[in-house]
Amino acid sequence: EEEIEEEEEEKVTGAAEPPTPLLPPALPPLVWEMLLSRIPPTDACRLASVARVVRDASRSSHVWRLQYEARWGATAAARVASRVKPLTPPPPTFYGGAQRVGGGEGSTNFDGSGG
Repeated sequence: EEEIEEEEEEKVTGAAEPPTPLLPPALPPLVWEMLLSRIPPTDACRLASVARVVRDASRSSHVWRLQYEARWGATAAARVASRVKPLTPPPPTFYGGAQRVGGGEGSTNFDGSGG
């Protein structure tokens, strides 16, 4: 009887618990990559906005290579892959002891000395 009263009170006051948001299942990133490579690209993009692990998996070049193959064929994908240069990180930039360009009044060197 008390439970019924509590339920009625929740209905009246609207104090019911908020709905739990739906989250994607906890799968390893490789599984997400396989899934994303096999669904339509528009669905892969939508799914990537759901959770961080899915977004990270969607950034894999493997996912989009397989998407390209599914759309255009393996021969076309191989042709494109042979033309693409591998991504290399830019060389590190060192600023030790370099002076600012322009100089002038109030300018200082990067090492903190005036001049």
